[in-house]
Amino acid sequence: MPCFSRAKAAKGLIFFLAGAFCLLAPFASRAGNLSGDTGGPVRVIYLEGGEYTNYERVLYGFLGALHRNGLLAELPALGKSQDMWSAISRLPPGRLQFLSDGYYSSEWDDGRRETNKAAIFKRLRDKGDVDLILALGTWAGVDMVTNSVTDSVTNSFDTPVMVLSVTDAYSAGIVKTPLESGRDHVYVSMDPNWLYRQLVFFHDLFRFKRLGVTYDDSREGRNAVGLRSIERAAALMGFEIVACSGQLDLADLDEAYRRLLDCHRELAGKVDAMYITASSAVTADTVAALVEPFNRRKIPTFGQDAKAGVEKGILLDIARNDPEEEGGFAAEALLEMLRGTPPGKARHLFDGMIYVSLNMDTADRIGWRPPFELLQFVDVLYRNNKRFSVEKGAEARQKR
Repeated sequence: MPCFSRAKAAKGLIFFLAGAFCLLAPFASRAGNLSGDTGGPVRVIYLEGGEYTNYERVLYGFLGALHRNGLLAELPALGKSQDMWSAISRLPPGRLQFLSDGYYSSEWDDGRRETNKAAIFKRLRDKGDVDLILALGTWAGVDMVTNSVTDSVTNSFDTPVMVLSVTDAYSAGIVKTPLESGRDHVYVSMDPNWLYRQLVFFHDLFRFKRLGVTYDDSREGRNAVGLRSIERAAALMGFEIVACSGQLDLADLDEAYRRLLDCHRELAGKVDAMYITASSAVTADTVAALVEPFNRRKIPTFGQDAKAGVEKGILLDIARNDPEEEGGFAAEALLEMLRGTPPGKARHLFDGMIYVSLNMDTADRIGWRPPFELLQFVDVLYRNNKRFSVEKGAEARQKR
């Protein structure tokens, strides 16, 4: 088991909480404008790569903020993204109109992805009945934003796009640099240093030498887990990335889970820490089996995007406070756009509160005793399969 550095724990967490944020420079000024004098509502469509809990919660937070600001007559129940979209599309149009035929999901299928992309671009070109595209996730963001895509419509394509819930927008090519988009019509909620800071924190805790990572062996798969940021952290902190990659992003989620489990079993014999990267195959139903190979060998596991996974056996997760908070942040940006701010100039640096989850049962099983320096920042503890909220996590952050 890797050694734990108590002296560095508080330092690492303070660094994480301080954020080390680089303020993003404003984008260029020309863009599709949502505050025009058309007299009609802003017509909105939705695209996602496939079913994913975070997309659902980001969308719900987005709709909740719109509801609180009087732009949505009724807030649907949190559920599948398609169900929520169906509910809001039946509402009478106000300042916004969510088109009933405007829901697109690629269902993690490459063929469906190409079909959706072609259908949306044909719609933009031929019907011109879309004023705003909500793109959830890396697949959707890449398809609606990157040059190869925009050129397939027209070089002047500038229908506003809001890209949410993306792990690493720069590596994916959605923004041209970590500091600016270079695309006037594009809004992206992002924190360019998030994954790096997350890994600095984990490394300061455990001083691991060989970190396990899985990803789909495609450009989109590497971008989806933020591989460039992981590599940057590895180079600066001196640990080795031990990867298991292949065709892991599949429409068949049962097969995706089986392949991911095979990777985890392989990596458990090679690493001294495991980074559970974002994947549609990591769900509340699969987490326990996915972390078992590591728990059995007393190897610590960290969630990249798996706050809920800590309940099922991941040791530790440092997450943004809530995906719904990101959705609410994006809705505030949309309000700016409706008042005339171009999408690229709307506030896009998402730096919400962090949320620390710790599974004490897993800690016991791998023989690790969490230090006080960490415990004072924890928001939720799991012990004996029960959840305990800890007020001192928020109090400690305020004092810092």
